[in-house]
Amino acid sequence: MPYLFAHFREKLTPDGEQIYFAVSKNGYDFTAVNGSKPVITCDKGEMGCRDIDVIRLKDNSFVFIATDLCIVNRMDENHDVNWADISSNGSKFISLWRSDDLVHFTPQELKYFGRDDFGCIWAPEIFYDEAADDYIIHFSATVKADNFQKMAIYYTKTKDFESFTYPKLFFEKECGVFDSHLVKIDGTYHLFYKTCAKPLMNMHETSKDLFTTWQHDFDFQNYMASLYRPGSHEAATTYILPDGKWCLMLDFFGCEKEKMGYVPFISEKAGDAHFHQVNQLFSFPYGFKHGKVIEISDEEYKKILSKEDFEVLANKIFMITKYLVLEYSGYKRWYFEKQLKNIGSIEREILFVRNKEKLDEIIAVACLKKTTLEKKICTLYVVENFRSMGIGSALLSESFKFLGTTTPLI
Repeated sequence: MPYLFAHFREKLTPDGEQIYFAVSKNGYDFTAVNGSKPVITCDKGEMGCRDIDVIRLKDNSFVFIATDLCIVNRMDENHDVNWADISSNGSKFISLWRSDDLVHFTPQELKYFGRDDFGCIWAPEIFYDEAADDYIIHFSATVKADNFQKMAIYYTKTKDFESFTYPKLFFEKECGVFDSHLVKIDGTYHLFYKTCAKPLMNMHETSKDLFTTWQHDFDFQNYMASLYRPGSHEAATTYILPDGKWCLMLDFFGCEKEKMGYVPFISEKAGDAHFHQVNQLFSFPYGFKHGKVIEISDEEYKKILSKEDFEVLANKIFMITKYLVLEYSGYKRWYFEKQLKNIGSIEREILFVRNKEKLDEIIAVACLKKTTLEKKICTLYVVENFRSMGIGSALLSESFKFLGTTTPLI
C-alpha cells in the first residue's frame, strides 16, 4: 500500500516553504520526489506556505491547502521572527490547489472565509463529514476581540471549495490551542492538538459527535509529558499502516534546523492512542515539516516519482543484484525490460530496504511476480554486511503478503 507525504522544509531560504512530496511503498521508508525540490510553489500572497494538508475528494481528485505564510520573508537580518506580529497581523487567506493526478496542479488560489477579525489563519486541515456531506476546514486563529491573545480552533464548511460558511469556534482551551488534526475511526472522532501553555504539549481527545463534548485522554497526556522536550513537538498527523497499526507523526523542532522534522510513534491498533516512539523503524531523506500522509494507488505512486527519481532508485536496486548477471546472462535485460516496466501493475513488485544510517544506500531487495499461474520470489538478496539482522526475514514476510501465499516459487 503506497503513501504520499506532502510537507514543507525548514530552511533559511523561501524555497523551503513550498510543497514537497515523498512517497513510500510501506508507510515506513520514504523516498524524496522531484530530486528533493518543491513540487508545488507559491506565486501569490506571502509567496510561501507551511502546514500542508491534502485530501482525496469523493470524485477521486485532490485538494491541497496550506497556511499562507513565509517565515523566511518575515525574518530580520539576524533571522529572528516576531511571532506576536505574525499571529496578529498575518494573512487572512489560505492557499489552495487542485489536482486530478498528483502530477498536474491548478494555479495557486487564495481563499477567504469572510471574517476580518482574524489575526492569522494557521494549519488548515480538511475533514470530510459523511453525515452532512460537507468538507470541514478547521484551522488555528487568533481574534481581535481579545487583542489576538489566545489561539483557538475555528471551522468553516464547504461542498465545492468555492463558497464557505461563516467561520465558527470549534474547540478552545483557556491556555490556547493550535495545530488541530481530526480523524474518525470506528465511529469515534479523535482530535489531536497542541496547547499554547500550562502545559505546553500535544493532547488527544475523543467524542462520538463532532460538535458536542470532548473527552480528554490523560494517558496520552502523560505519555507526551515523558518525551524529550515535550513542548518541542507539534503538527500531529496520523495514518493507518498496512499492518493495521496506527502511526502518529509529530513535528520535532527542539534541535538545530537541519535536524528538525517529523518523528514517528506507533500504536498496535487504529483508534488506540497508546503510542510509543519508534524512530528506528522509519527512514526519511531529510526532515519533513508540518504535512499530511495519505494512501495512494500503485499507479499514482509510479506517476508521482519523476523519471529521474525512478531511474536513480531502479539503478541503485539493480547494483546490489548485478552479480546475478554472472549466473544468468539475461538478468539485466529481464530486470529493466520486464520487471521494472511492470511495477505498479498487480503482477510485478520490487520491495527494498534502505540503510537507516545512510538513506541513499539500498541494502536488501526482493523482486516478485504474481500471476494466476505463478506466484514467485524471483530475487531476494541482502547485502552481506547486513545479514543475520532479521532484514531477510522481514523482507520475506512482506513478499508473502504481496504474493498472497507463504509457499511461493523461489
